[in-house]
Amino acid sequence: MQLKHKIVALGILPLVLAIAVICALVISLNRQLGDQQAQLIEDSILASKRAELKNYVEMAKSLIAPLYDDGHGDARAQQQVLEELRKLSFGINGYFFVYDHEGRSLMHARQSELVGQYLWDMKDPHGLPVIQALLQSAQSGEGFQRYAWNK
Repeated sequence: MQLKHKIVALGILPLVLAIAVICALVISLNRQLGDQQAQLIEDSILASKRAELKNYVEMAKSLIAPLYDDGHGDARAQQQVLEELRKLSFGINGYFFVYDHEGRSLMHARQSELVGQYLWDMKDPHGLPVIQALLQSAQSGEGFQRYAWNK
Protein backbone atom coordinates (compact mmCIF):
# COMPACT_ATOMS: atom_id res chain seq x y z
CA MET A 1 0.00 0.00 0.00
CA GLN A 2 1.35 3.39 -0.92
CA LEU A 3 2.01 6.06 1.67
CA LYS A 4 -0.68 8.26 0.14
CA HIS A 5 -3.29 5.50 0.61
CA LYS A 6 -2.16 4.88 4.19
CA ILE A 7 -2.55 8.56 5.04
CA VAL A 8 -6.03 8.66 3.49
CA ALA A 9 -6.98 5.46 5.35
CA LEU A 10 -5.73 6.92 8.65
CA GLY A 11 -7.91 9.97 8.04
CA ILE A 12 -11.01 8.05 7.03
CA LEU A 13 -10.82 5.22 9.60
CA PRO A 14 -11.46 7.43 12.68
CA LEU A 15 -14.33 9.09 10.84
CA VAL A 16 -15.91 5.73 10.00
CA LEU A 17 -15.46 4.53 13.60
CA ALA A 18 -16.98 7.74 14.96
CA ILE A 19 -19.97 7.40 12.64
CA ALA A 20 -20.42 3.75 13.69
CA VAL A 21 -20.34 4.69 17.41
CA ILE A 22 -22.79 7.55 16.84
CA CYS A 23 -25.14 5.24 14.92
CA ALA A 24 -25.00 2.66 17.71
CA LEU A 25 -25.79 5.35 20.30
CA VAL A 26 -28.68 6.71 18.25
CA ILE A 27 -30.15 3.22 17.84
CA SER A 28 -29.78 2.51 21.57
CA LEU A 29 -31.32 5.83 22.59
CA ASN A 30 -34.13 5.35 20.09
CA ARG A 31 -34.98 1.97 21.63
CA GLN A 32 -34.90 3.43 25.14
CA LEU A 33 -37.11 6.32 24.10
CA GLY A 34 -39.55 3.92 22.44
CA ASP A 35 -39.70 1.78 25.58
CA GLN A 36 -40.26 4.86 27.75
CA GLN A 37 -43.02 6.12 25.49
CA ALA A 38 -44.70 2.72 25.47
CA GLN A 39 -44.57 2.64 29.28
CA LEU A 40 -46.02 6.16 29.52
CA ILE A 41 -48.85 5.23 27.18
CA GLU A 42 -49.55 2.04 29.12
CA ASP A 43 -49.55 3.94 32.43
CA SER A 44 -51.88 6.58 31.00
CA ILE A 45 -54.33 4.01 29.64
CA LEU A 46 -54.22 2.06 32.89
CA ALA A 47 -54.90 5.20 34.96
CA SER A 48 -57.84 6.01 32.71
CA LYS A 49 -59.23 2.48 33.05
CA ARG A 50 -58.78 2.60 36.84
CA ALA A 51 -60.77 5.83 37.04
CA GLU A 52 -63.43 4.41 34.75
CA LEU A 53 -63.68 1.22 36.79
CA LYS A 54 -63.89 3.20 40.03
CA ASN A 55 -66.81 5.17 38.57
CA TYR A 56 -68.61 1.96 37.62
CA VAL A 57 -68.11 0.56 41.12
CA GLU A 58 -69.42 3.79 42.67
CA MET A 59 -72.44 3.59 40.36
CA ALA A 60 -73.08 -0.01 41.43
CA LYS A 61 -72.71 0.93 45.10
CA SER A 62 -75.25 3.73 44.72
CA LEU A 63 -77.62 1.31 42.99
CA ILE A 64 -77.50 -1.29 45.75
CA ALA A 65 -77.17 1.09 48.74
CA PRO A 66 -80.96 1.52 49.16
CA LEU A 67 -81.32 -2.24 49.56
CA TYR A 68 -79.00 -2.13 52.57
CA ASP A 69 -80.12 1.27 53.88
CA ASP A 70 -83.54 -0.17 54.64
CA GLY A 71 -81.87 -1.93 57.55
CA HIS A 72 -82.20 -5.32 55.95
CA GLY A 73 -79.03 -7.35 55.84
CA ASP A 74 -81.04 -10.50 55.41
CA ALA A 75 -80.71 -13.15 52.74
CA ARG A 76 -83.51 -11.63 50.67
CA ALA A 77 -81.72 -8.28 50.45
CA GLN A 78 -78.48 -10.03 49.59
CA GLN A 79 -80.21 -11.91 46.77
CA GLN A 80 -81.64 -8.65 45.46
CA VAL A 81 -78.17 -7.11 45.49
CA LEU A 82 -76.70 -10.07 43.62
CA GLU A 83 -79.50 -9.91 41.05
CA GLU A 84 -79.01 -6.17 40.48
CA LEU A 85 -75.25 -6.61 40.06
CA ARG A 86 -75.79 -9.53 37.66
CA LYS A 87 -77.78 -7.22 35.38
CA LEU A 88 -75.05 -4.58 35.24
CA SER A 89 -72.37 -4.51 32.61
CA PHE A 90 -70.03 -1.84 31.36
CA GLY A 91 -67.90 -1.40 28.29
CA ILE A 92 -67.38 -4.32 25.96
CA ASN A 93 -66.22 -6.91 28.47
CA GLY A 94 -67.05 -5.30 31.82
CA TYR A 95 -69.19 -7.10 34.37
CA PHE A 96 -69.52 -7.53 38.11
CA PHE A 97 -68.81 -10.55 40.28
CA VAL A 98 -69.10 -11.22 44.01
CA TYR A 99 -67.11 -13.49 46.33
CA ASP A 100 -67.51 -14.08 50.04
CA HIS A 101 -64.61 -13.78 52.51
CA GLU A 102 -63.73 -17.45 52.01
CA GLY A 103 -63.40 -17.19 48.24
CA ARG A 104 -66.75 -18.73 47.33
CA SER A 105 -68.33 -17.26 44.21
CA LEU A 106 -71.72 -15.77 45.09
CA MET A 107 -72.38 -14.21 41.70
CA HIS A 108 -70.59 -14.05 38.38
CA ALA A 109 -72.39 -12.25 35.57
CA ARG A 110 -70.64 -14.07 32.71
CA GLN A 111 -69.64 -17.44 34.16
CA SER A 112 -72.60 -18.67 36.18
CA GLU A 113 -70.99 -22.12 36.42
CA LEU A 114 -68.57 -20.63 38.97
CA VAL A 115 -71.35 -19.68 41.42
CA GLY A 116 -71.07 -21.72 44.60
CA GLN A 117 -67.49 -22.83 43.92
CA TYR A 118 -64.66 -22.09 46.33
CA LEU A 119 -61.97 -20.45 44.24
CA TRP A 120 -59.63 -19.36 47.04
CA ASP A 121 -56.62 -21.23 45.63
CA MET A 122 -57.25 -20.47 41.96
CA LYS A 123 -54.26 -18.87 40.23
CA ASP A 124 -53.97 -17.01 36.96
CA PRO A 125 -51.43 -18.09 34.30
CA HIS A 126 -48.82 -15.87 35.98
CA GLY A 127 -49.20 -17.66 39.33
CA LEU A 128 -51.19 -14.89 41.07
CA PRO A 129 -53.83 -16.22 43.51
CA VAL A 130 -56.57 -14.08 41.95
CA ILE A 131 -59.36 -14.37 44.51
CA GLN A 132 -57.02 -13.89 47.45
CA ALA A 133 -55.60 -10.76 45.81
CA LEU A 134 -59.08 -9.41 45.06
CA LEU A 135 -60.27 -10.02 48.61
CA GLN A 136 -57.16 -8.41 50.05
CA SER A 137 -57.80 -5.31 47.92
CA ALA A 138 -61.46 -5.30 48.98
CA GLN A 139 -60.59 -5.54 52.68
CA SER A 140 -58.38 -2.47 52.40
CA GLY A 141 -61.42 -0.48 51.30
CA GLU A 142 -60.45 0.06 47.71
CA GLY A 143 -57.85 -1.11 45.30
CA PHE A 144 -57.05 -2.16 41.80
CA GLN A 145 -55.81 -5.62 40.93
CA ARG A 146 -54.36 -6.73 37.60
CA TYR A 147 -54.80 -10.40 36.74
CA ALA A 148 -55.43 -12.69 33.79
CA TRP A 149 -58.89 -14.27 33.44
CA ASN A 150 -60.54 -16.28 30.68
CA LYS A 151 -63.77 -14.53 29.76
